Amino acid sequence: MGKIDELIKQLCPDGVKFVKLGDFFDMFKGMSKVSKKWADTGNCKFIDYLNIYNNMTVDVTKLQNATVATFKQNNLKEGDILFTCASETPYECAISAVIREPIAENTFLDDHLNGIRVKREFKEMVLPAFINYYFYSVAFRKSICKIVRGVTRFYIVNKSFLNIMIPLPPLAVQKEIVEILDTFTGMIDNLQKELEQRQKQFEYYREILFAKRHSELKWEYIKNIALNCYAGATPSTKNKEYWEGGNIPWMSSGEVHQGQVLRVEGRITQKGYDHCSTKMVPRDSVVIALAGQGKTRGTVAITRIELCTNQSICAIVPDKTKVLPDYLYYYLKGQYFDLRRLSSGDGTRGGLNLKMINNYGIPIVSLGHQREIVEILDTFEALISNIKQEIALRQKQYEYYREKLLTFE
Repeated sequence: MGKIDELIKQLCPDGVKFVKLGDFFDMFKGMSKVSKKWADTGNCKFIDYLNIYNNMTVDVTKLQNATVATFKQNNLKEGDILFTCASETPYECAISAVIREPIAENTFLDDHLNGIRVKREFKEMVLPAFINYYFYSVAFRKSICKIVRGVTRFYIVNKSFLNIMIPLPPLAVQKEIVEILDTFTGMIDNLQKELEQRQKQFEYYREILFAKRHSELKWEYIKNIALNCYAGATPSTKNKEYWEGGNIPWMSSGEVHQGQVLRVEGRITQKGYDHCSTKMVPRDSVVIALAGQGKTRGTVAITRIELCTNQSICAIVPDKTKVLPDYLYYYLKGQYFDLRRLSSGDGTRGGLNLKMINNYGIPIVSLGHQREIVEILDTFEALISNIKQEIALRQKQYEYYREKLLTFE
């Protein structure tokens, strides 16, 4: 950080100045007069919500098709910073991505997103990539939380957004900071790509292994290979005695995303357990999210600790004389989309139920063959787990240096 400190000392001896965002940027809205989006063809391209939410830099290779009635609207340009203007939580408002390379003509922004562009007279003073990094800083996130409005859904007030004060060090300092942070985010991006490849490899071999037809293969319903199959429950949240000081692990459906469940956030007391219909789930049981919005429903995990669950989780206790817990886990994990199709209302709050789960078919082979399949898939899952841990460490490293570099006195 010595070079940056020297540059600041040399170029701004009185310290880095803070300016109003709106003094240096113009805001613009997404496209209008849209008749069709996400189609196979269209008369223009657009950048959608996920391209911004999932990336700090807009991926210009993943543009969507749209049809608009007029091209007289905001054509996106290199240097534009695009952001979410509403969300279900205040903290997810103003999640941003910057366009860092040339983009095709007649490319617009999705109609429920906003963007900002450096004013022409300040183009030699502002590096958009620097501002975009600052948008992820703790200081800026706190500023966003102060200006959003709403109760169940939150939105940004444009005037308040443009009044947020941001640091504007000399361009040389901005470039130096961006170069350092790019190094960290580049490492994370490379690890993410490696993770995607390993996951594809895992899925490929899982499909091959379960598709292989052994002479002894037969299909069995889950109810015939399980000792038990049941859902949990939630103690009344109005009664503090059911929750405060609790030491019984209690799992919510959102935690099924862990895959291997080693810990859960929730804890209930013995009194809470006794006053609801939840049941203890043994270690090495397979759990399935029965309901939930988004990607939760149909998600599968395996418990590595004893716990109880809420009513939106089905717990399957395998009969280990018939099926290995990890074999059942790996097979059902690959049935995610089929489980979602099986439940009603895909994309809404449709749900699975115990009858559906009990009557779901599983290809059963000998325990020896099950063990061979599990050992192969364990190897791939371990590789994936190691990459995820490396990503988490690199993310912490990036966040540490981001805060250090973007905190100005």
